[in-house]
Amino acid sequence: MVTAAYGAVAGEPACLKIDYVSSTSQLTYSSSADCSAWVPISTGTVFFPATVYAGIGVTSVSAGSSTTAEVDNVNINNVSRVSYTHSTTTGGSYTVRARDVDSNNSAYSVASTATPIAAPPSSGVRWVPGDYVKTTAQIGDSNYLTSTLAQIDSYVNDSAELKGAFVKIGWGTFAPTSGTYDWTVMDAMLARLDGYGKKAIVQIGWKNFNTTNGANTTPADLSADRVALSPSTGVTAAMWRASVMTRFLADLAVFAARYDSDSRIALIVTEELVPSVVNNTGDFTRAGYNAQLERMMPVWGSLFPHTPSVGRMNSLCTYAADLIELQYQSGMGRGDPDAHQTAGATIFNGGDGGCSGTGTRDYRGLAPHENVISCPNICTNGKDLTGTLAQTVSRMDTNKVHFRSWYPSGTASGRTWSDILAILPTVADTTCPTIYASACVTP
Repeated sequence: MVTAAYGAVAGEPACLKIDYVSSTSQLTYSSSADCSAWVPISTGTVFFPATVYAGIGVTSVSAGSSTTAEVDNVNINNVSRVSYTHSTTTGGSYTVRARDVDSNNSAYSVASTATPIAAPPSSGVRWVPGDYVKTTAQIGDSNYLTSTLAQIDSYVNDSAELKGAFVKIGWGTFAPTSGTYDWTVMDAMLARLDGYGKKAIVQIGWKNFNTTNGANTTPADLSADRVALSPSTGVTAAMWRASVMTRFLADLAVFAARYDSDSRIALIVTEELVPSVVNNTGDFTRAGYNAQLERMMPVWGSLFPHTPSVGRMNSLCTYAADLIELQYQSGMGRGDPDAHQTAGATIFNGGDGGCSGTGTRDYRGLAPHENVISCPNICTNGKDLTGTLAQTVSRMDTNKVHFRSWYPSGTASGRTWSDILAILPTVADTTCPTIYASACVTP
């Protein structure tokens, strides 16, 4: 049964209802003045196929004219799968997203316009694409700040072509307890880079890798929401829990209010979004995690109207393709902790990412794109060490990667820091992405 209330329109009933009984194939259309007492308008026999899609359609009636439609109190009863609509854009275009929700967590389809949901910013978006050095300290390290500042001092001025450094700030570092904030670490990193005339790519992190230390992955009072990674070693905040995401988004809003207009920041990056936790470990499920990421993306995009931001969606079976589309709709681009062809990279190109889904569109040039070139690519024990350094750069060019952060600790032949410095700059296309509607400015 579908019930749709569509407001006070002269001469029209307040509510409409459609009932369908599959055993008799009978369809009944009813109206009500008070959404309680129903009067049948018409009835008939309709033979539907095995799969039936229910939804609400809207129109401005007049061709070429836009309108605003509000639909609420929609109920679809006695069905095993539910479809839902998602957001409207300015200018009259809109996007509908539908997902099967059943015991098998079925894949879902996406239909959308070419216009991103997030309205272009009314004023400039800082745009500083290029090559950066990747600092490597873990957010849980007791000497995190000292180590990060030392790496900035050691590497950021090695080439005039380096735009700055990639730094990470832990959620629990800037929000140590409920309602309290500490900007000491963030401000110190930005000040050090500014002293060299360089910018920061800032990752807001909630994971520690290769350690059992969960410090700063969450505020201290959420330590019970720190979960061990599985099967790899590490700790993550339980971002699939609604209460944890709610708290994170509140703290993110405070962070954004302080730093969105900070000209020292070139890019804001989410934590790596592949969960790093085996499905059905504890209370974790991919469906539950996806639901929380769907909450996060629109909020994240709205909080940083003047700073490019990317979601690090490299893979997530069933859901990655739609999340990348949602990032785009929310005014965000995509990032990747690796520079090889992950499922997310293929989806970003409009291709088939296997169980992670197929790209809704080719996002190259439409939205910002970020990669870290780390030991999987430039170390002798790297799992993805293939081809030459030039081939890695060529792959990023093909994927239109605007922001490239290089580990300075490469050990493979032809991929050391000296080799990397020798080929800078590597970014061929620095054009403002179309998602920003030519609002890019160079600070």
